[in-house]
Amino acid sequence: MTQPRNYRWLLVVQLYLVTALWGAVQVGGEHKMVHLLVSAIQASAVSLWVVLDARANGRSQVRIVQELHVFFWLFAAPIYLMRTRGFRRGFSLSVAHVIGILIVNQAAFYAMHYVQYGADAFVQPRF
Repeated sequence: MTQPRNYRWLLVVQLYLVTALWGAVQVGGEHKMVHLLVSAIQASAVSLWVVLDARANGRSQVRIVQELHVFFWLFAAPIYLMRTRGFRRGFSLSVAHVIGILIVNQAAFYAMHYVQYGADAFVQPRF
């Protein structure tokens, strides 16, 4: 029997792409629906990754726990990683992803800032 393919890495890529979109959208101003949509996509990517990872490791979760991950994903995902991978490795993975998300967000923000305002946006005023 063949093993089902593992597509969990696509959800991690989706999280980073949506984070880049979040950084780019921040330059454009206040669009509440766009911010809500980006936040919902981030939450669904992380939550679905947790569910698929739990199933792949043979630790299926109760349905209500899966649904709570959507609302509390910022806290639930690191706790899940520390519980399943061990404290040291789970904490290291969580910190690595937080740093990666911050770097991607800031890179997209400043790239879009440069596209929108040009090089003049980064020049200090003389007066």
